[in-house]
Amino acid sequence: MQNRREEAFDFGDPIGCAVVASDDVSRPDIEEYLASCGAAWSWISIRPGRLVASAAVADEVTARGLVASLRAANYSAVLGPADEAHNVGWSNRNRPTKITDEVSVCFPWAFCDAEVIIEIDPGSGFGAGDHPSTHLLLEALAHRLVGGETVLDVGCGSGVLTVAAACLGASNAVGIDINRDGLISAGLNAARNGVSDRTSFLF
Repeated sequence: MQNRREEAFDFGDPIGCAVVASDDVSRPDIEEYLASCGAAWSWISIRPGRLVASAAVADEVTARGLVASLRAANYSAVLGPADEAHNVGWSNRNRPTKITDEVSVCFPWAFCDAEVIIEIDPGSGFGAGDHPSTHLLLEALAHRLVGGETVLDVGCGSGVLTVAAACLGASNAVGIDINRDGLISAGLNAARNGVSDRTSFLF
């Protein structure tokens, strides 16, 4: 469970793979769901409080359906590499975005060893921290926030800037967007980073 190497994923022979992130509380529910779908899975711990399962299924169509169903239940899931040969490309597409030497933004299912980790699952909202303008604003937040500030994020998308502001010390961060589905993703991102009490999202 403590193996942090990317090679620890056991993809096996099937050509369909779903990757789902969890914590200790959600793990039993996810395992029950995977079992009901006929998936074979293995868990690894990628950092404190974050577990990731690779679930092997018969084919890519089944894997896509599994990912869609997990997401509909508000779990962070993504299509995994079909086999070990695709592992490097998949890992490169899902690597963390480094903001400063101490701060990185990453997907819930991605390996990251930064001192400050901001987990973002874009879902239906735009923004994972890698867009140039978003990256510049994240750098500004990391360097300028000292604690207690109020931050307004207009066009918040996935909530990456709103959530980052709260994680970096803002006492009140407000995100506004016209995409209702994106706002749901933003709220979930705030919850997974433990900053729901210091963030709010408005339509």
